[in-house]
Amino acid sequence: SGGSIIHPLVPSLLVTPICPRSLSFRPLVIPSSTPVTLRLSEKNRGREVEVSIDGVMMAQGLRVGMEVRVWGEEIQKSNGEWKGGIPCVTRTTLGDGNGGNGGGGDAADGWVGGLNGLLKFNYPFGSE
Repeated sequence: SGGSIIHPLVPSLLVTPICPRSLSFRPLVIPSSTPVTLRLSEKNRGREVEVSIDGVMMAQGLRVGMEVRVWGEEIQKSNGEWKGGIPCVTRTTLGDGNGGNGGGGDAADGWVGGLNGLLKFNYPFGSE
């Protein structure tokens, strides 16, 4: 939907307008500890607004007088156990001797390098 790309270790909330009707609506990256409150202005030209949180549509639209509150959740891990959150896909080459980052560069480049390959940043159009 045109949202920002955020490193998985950055504790944050991403607020992204879907199908905005104006260029003044931009994605926001805010600290996960910041509560977000959505309210429909009485000056709104429509009767209600559809709201989707983590890809799940609310049962009813947001109307004047209603409020939606969202805040981040701290997920505690213990003993290497996955307790939820966002799984990350990282491309690696096993046994390459480079810390699993698939080639030259340092291991810190693994996440950015994976994005470059997956999203084809700086590739000419039509190249595979």
